[in-house]
Amino acid sequence: MINKKNNLFEKWDYNIEEWYEYDTNENIIHYRNSKGYESWYEYDSNGHVIHYRNSKGYEEWFEYDSDGNVIHSRNSTGHEKWNEYDTNGNILHYKDSEGHEKWNEYDSDGNVIHYRNSKGYEEWNEYDSDGNIIHFKDSEGYEEWNEYDTNGNVIHFRNSKGYEEWLEYDSDGNVIHYRNSTGHEEWNEYDTNGNKIHFRNSSGYEEWNKYDSAGNIIYSRGLK
Repeated sequence: MINKKNNLFEKWDYNIEEWYEYDTNENIIHYRNSKGYESWYEYDSNGHVIHYRNSKGYEEWFEYDSDGNVIHSRNSTGHEKWNEYDTNGNILHYKDSEGHEKWNEYDSDGNVIHYRNSKGYEEWNEYDSDGNIIHFKDSEGYEEWNEYDTNGNVIHFRNSKGYEEWLEYDSDGNVIHYRNSTGHEEWNEYDTNGNKIHFRNSSGYEEWNKYDSAGNIIYSRGLK
């Protein structure tokens, strides 16, 4: 229930009792549960968490840029992280106090086209006009290719190791047939609400499901 006077929210879940306390901006400032765990939060004037601590002795501090992106964080273990962003809020550069670094490059739609880290590993991505990845490769020689239908569903996948997958969909975007280059196949049937009512595969396994009006499974039977 919600206690409007004290800005307290109480709920019970799996035999655990929990209490939440909020500030006037509806930000959580204190949490505790019936097992003795507590946590506290402090915010800046923009509602961003600048300090977090809990009853186990852990603490964390955050700094933000003018757009609300975390540019620096540190915790009570001594670990620190720094982030640099482009004008769209995408992370360009990450580094931490342990010497790890990561760099990202983006296309005009905000998709990552190049990633590299301080260990020398790199990744490259190519996209179609809808933003779907059509080609991936990394600095270790591995590659992947994807083909899509007009609804953006993957219909064919293959990689540089010779593995392939094919998928077919119904008009609602549900997978009705799947097969791969190992010879394995799967078939699915759905009700009008998109719930899977029948499944079978090429190994001889079958499964039937029934649902209630809310879409929850109320009966399931498998057979091989």
